Amino acid sequence: MRALSELGRAWMAGTVDAVGDDLLARRGLAQSAAPPLVVAGNFGSSWGERVIRRASQLARASDAQLLVVHVQIADGLTRPQGLNLHRHGELTAELGGSYTEMTASNPAQALAGIARGRGAATVVVGHHRSRLGELGHGSVASRLRRLLPEIVIEEVRRT
Repeated sequence: MRALSELGRAWMAGTVDAVGDDLLARRGLAQSAAPPLVVAGNFGSSWGERVIRRASQLARASDAQLLVVHVQIADGLTRPQGLNLHRHGELTAELGGSYTEMTASNPAQALAGIARGRGAATVVVGHHRSRLGELGHGSVASRLRRLLPEIVIEEVRRT
């Protein structure tokens, strides 16, 4: 009854949103915010492990969850599914993250959709193109930066 009375007074005062949120929080009924998320884009490359480890470091540093996404390119070409993917899934589990696979014609758009849909704070991808290839086609990271200007995009380069 008391809560209804408070809500009634807040409605009359025009402050029902603030008071309602406070009432829910005091009663333990407020939805807690989802924890931050770091997404690692895994394309099955030989240095994918470095991408996953870097994403894991960022997730730990910001108390975030780790999601590793393998994007299989749907272009009709058959690519061998190497041991890298199996190892990357195991590594993700060892690091406390989640691993998922998907097929898409545009890897950057697929990763952007997942990052946006799940409220990711950061996306980590490998640097896959030569300088010439980047000029001609652009990199996944540069496309992600255009698609997700509000999200931090980090590129891991092969050393």
